[in-house]
Amino acid sequence: MTTRHNDDDSHGSSNGHSVCLADLQQQGVHELELLCEKRDIERSHSSGRQDLVLALLNDYARDDHRIEGGGILEVLPDGFGFLRSATYSYTPGPDDVYVSPAQIRRFQLRTGHCLEGELRPPKGTEKYFAMMRVTSVDETSPDERPAVLPFEILEAELPSEPLASAVTELAGLQKGHRCLLIVDPLSRTTPFLVEAARGIRAAHPDTHILAMQIDQPPEEVTWLRREIGDDCNVVSSTFAETSARLVHTAEIAHERCCRLVEEGHDVVILLDSLTGLARAHDIESAPSGRLAPGGLDALGVVKTKRFLATARDVADGGSLTIVALTHDGKGSRIDTAVLESVVKHASQVIELT
Repeated sequence: MTTRHNDDDSHGSSNGHSVCLADLQQQGVHELELLCEKRDIERSHSSGRQDLVLALLNDYARDDHRIEGGGILEVLPDGFGFLRSATYSYTPGPDDVYVSPAQIRRFQLRTGHCLEGELRPPKGTEKYFAMMRVTSVDETSPDERPAVLPFEILEAELPSEPLASAVTELAGLQKGHRCLLIVDPLSRTTPFLVEAARGIRAAHPDTHILAMQIDQPPEEVTWLRREIGDDCNVVSSTFAETSARLVHTAEIAHERCCRLVEEGHDVVILLDSLTGLARAHDIESAPSGRLAPGGLDALGVVKTKRFLATARDVADGGSLTIVALTHDGKGSRIDTAVLESVVKHASQVIELT
């Protein structure tokens, strides 16, 4: 009997050629423009990178190419989901892939799972390519995935295994620590992220490293990707983007890390900065009517604490370590309030000079 992994669509015809969505998403605008020109695809001058990817996908589908793709799942409140691309730091766009509620229920999928499979083009009034057949969930056949405990109920132990002894500033860091690095908000911190990522990678090659830049200058984001983009995952949102965008990036990236820990992996989040995330949480949280010190909304503070609290060394394998840069608060009442609200919950506090 043939096992079907998606909605009830048939695979359709194929001319024997296949196209990988991820390969297109990793191309720059210039390369995508050249591909569109080669295939004589009409496009407007205002077409963005993701619009060009979608135009190419539609053209390949019309020529009966087999379309393969994947991404990180975000499950929405209505039960369906979309696959977001780490290349775009999980920003929603027209080249996202729709995942049906039936697939999500069948394979017990959650936000943060990595899916791969065969896609079909939109039909009728549909706007998005859809997952037709799931071939893998976190690099495992969907029908062979072992049962795992949800991250929220994983038993935490006291950290005991060194993680970054090669990095001078992080010599005492252990798997499962929540480490605060207190920095001057005007200092350049991206080189430290690079040094930390390289030091951890050298000592623990199998560790998953996520460098997360929140509320940072775009040139620092570009530089970080060039320096360590081949060795670890980099997600970012610049200071020019909305607070909602900042929070969305952090939440999807964090959920991805939780899914990896559930499967027994060691994961490290290098966050620059916790202060920027806390400010975004403060803006995006529904007013609770209660103010924390510094004028922050109490609900926004709680969300930031919850993020930091997920760092843990799991009893039966796997760990989540969070190294978060935090502004020293000198001259800023809000930055001081953020620091005071989280510093007592840290496993390790280091002042970078």
